[in-house]
Amino acid sequence: SGVTLKGDNLQEEAPSKELKKTFRDATNDVDWMVARAGQTAVGETHSTVGFTMQHVLSKLNARIRLSEVLTTDADIKEIRINSLTIDKLAAEGSFIQKNTATQGVKGIEEEWTTGKATLTLNGAKDVAAATDWTYVLESLLIPQAMPAVSELTLVYSFAFSDGRTEYYTYRIALNEIFCNITHFISGNSYTVSITIAPDIIKFDTDVTNWTDI
Repeated sequence: SGVTLKGDNLQEEAPSKELKKTFRDATNDVDWMVARAGQTAVGETHSTVGFTMQHVLSKLNARIRLSEVLTTDADIKEIRINSLTIDKLAAEGSFIQKNTATQGVKGIEEEWTTGKATLTLNGAKDVAAATDWTYVLESLLIPQAMPAVSELTLVYSFAFSDGRTEYYTYRIALNEIFCNITHFISGNSYTVSITIAPDIIKFDTDVTNWTDI
């Protein structure tokens, strides 16, 4: 009851090619897990009994790469990701486990209710971009309806061989990126993939079961 997230980014200190990160300390946002009702297990005395656990929160990731075309341009010395933010996400909520919950059916999240407080996720603080995927954001998320007002804002810069630096800002509504998703569901991991190319930015998304624990 009354879960509140700060919007910690587990990739913030060391952007990485790896998606799976370790929670650094007790001050970070933490996830809860639940063994679904109806599970039973029988074992001998002192034997190991296993239960299947599910993440109660969702996870939102962002990764960035460069088009190879940009790396062959002799005039471009370096491309940096100056910042990436996703705003107006629900920061608080309450969870009540329901044995009849049908998570994911028609986009309905039946076990969470959200409050009015919102947060902004921050990632990619001055990160050098490369052609390999680099994860710049990995944050826990209160399961919620896809917010109609949330935006992803990307600021990146081109450093040219003649000493010039040009900055670009790109904004897009989060519900346009996840165009087929109406809700963030607990136990799922959502990834935004961003490719920077000449004159265009390409967005792609992926939704998987959050199984890394």
